[in-house]
Amino acid sequence: MKASVALPSALVIGLLLLVPTQSTRAEEAHDHSRHRQMMKDATLKRSTSVYPIPDVGLIDQDGKKVELKALLNSDKPVMLNFVFATCTTICPVLSAGFAEFRRRLGADAAKVQFVSITIDPEHDTAEVLKDYGKRFHADQGWTFLTGKRVDIDRVTKAFGAYVTNKMNHRPVTYMRAPGTEAWVKVDGLMGGSDYATEYAKLMGE
Repeated sequence: MKASVALPSALVIGLLLLVPTQSTRAEEAHDHSRHRQMMKDATLKRSTSVYPIPDVGLIDQDGKKVELKALLNSDKPVMLNFVFATCTTICPVLSAGFAEFRRRLGADAAKVQFVSITIDPEHDTAEVLKDYGKRFHADQGWTFLTGKRVDIDRVTKAFGAYVTNKMNHRPVTYMRAPGTEAWVKVDGLMGGSDYATEYAKLMGE
């Protein structure tokens, strides 16, 4: 793993809260109070489960159809989260955590499959997700997915991440090592160093 200098997770979160985003109007339109409360909780809750991946076709940030089972049943380690583009609290932190971890991995980032699935498909088109990904310097190996509401709901329900109101979704990351069926679920906000620690545990390093 390539060595690099990374900011402490708490500092990354604090800096993100201070930086204005293009979603200011969305912030005014939605109540992020629960998300802000979640951000105050530094506790990470770790569990392991098998999640049945639904047989659905979603659309990536380039407008291409992606079979979710094929993408997640990868021969690479998989890192998965659920976000939405107009979120101005926990989602940018989750995405910044992925971005920082990818920087820490360096050339080894190509050996990991990163996946972010929107929970707001009505707004988050492929084009919107592509723009969102650019904010975090996402490139090959980090796939953003949208699709029909019914399919997105099938996925979130399968992973135990379904919410009726997107403002109530939790900061959860799912990780799976190649050749295994069990996913490690980490509930809580993580920075690059946290992801590095959890990844090392996942891969038995």
